[in-house]
Amino acid sequence: MATAAQQIQNNNNNIIIIRKDGRTHNQIRPLKTELRPLNRSDGSAKFSNGNTIVLVSIYGPIESKNREEQIDKAIISVIFKPRSGTSTTLERKYEHIIRKTFESVILTSLHPRTQINIIIQVLEDDGSLLATSINAVCLALLDAAIPMSCNVAAVQIIASINGKLFLDPTKEEEDNFKTNEQFINNNNDDNDDNDDNDDNDDNIDNDDKIDDVNNNNNNQQIFNSKFTIAFTSKINEGVLTCDCIGEFTEDQFFNTLSIAKKSCLRIFDFFTTTLKVKYESVIQNI
Repeated sequence: MATAAQQIQNNNNNIIIIRKDGRTHNQIRPLKTELRPLNRSDGSAKFSNGNTIVLVSIYGPIESKNREEQIDKAIISVIFKPRSGTSTTLERKYEHIIRKTFESVILTSLHPRTQINIIIQVLEDDGSLLATSINAVCLALLDAAIPMSCNVAAVQIIASINGKLFLDPTKEEEDNFKTNEQFINNNNDDNDDNDDNDDNDDNIDNDDKIDDVNNNNNNQQIFNSKFTIAFTSKINEGVLTCDCIGEFTEDQFFNTLSIAKKSCLRIFDFFTTTLKVKYESVIQNI
């Protein structure tokens, strides 16, 4: 039976974790995009991160409703549509994060009394959905020629309970996310029948219980913290957006930022290549 991760040793005797899809812990999945798949919008992009696929359409700047109008800038509206069913609080959270992220970079003062609508449709969700959506929105805004002070790229990272960081997790890896409290409660439920027969149970600390849970899952990584981190193309100006869930140390957080920064640089290179191909084909057709 395949496990979520396997450990191998390289020539330098370093332990390398190979994930179920063949990637190492610090590799992102293949990126693909299609600009202007929707002809009736002002700009659109279909962005694929592995098997996670998001379609974004941009409408605007358009006249805003009177009750929402801002006299000195454009307002940003974000609608996040799940693959199926109705929106939940999770989609509302994603809408808020994406809106706040792009309000920081869109030059809204150039279009007062207007509105820019961003509509995100999830086509497939195989993990790292929020980061994939942020990347897709940036490409769609570029396609719509919405003025921005800089581009935005995002990645998602999850941390296992032994401190190992995994870049760009799949849905299966995300489903193994639990808090330490859940680890302990699940372990206690499994051992309730043995509590009366073992006087030493009271001396086992929580970390030991968590290690037992991890070791008994056939090398399947279990995660207790996850991060979605966005940088601007002015990469040295620091983090633009950071959404953190779970428990982590200070060192783990800064290691996560370092990995995210390097990964966002790769995504910016992908953006540049995508736009270069698009405009080269436009020039050839003139």
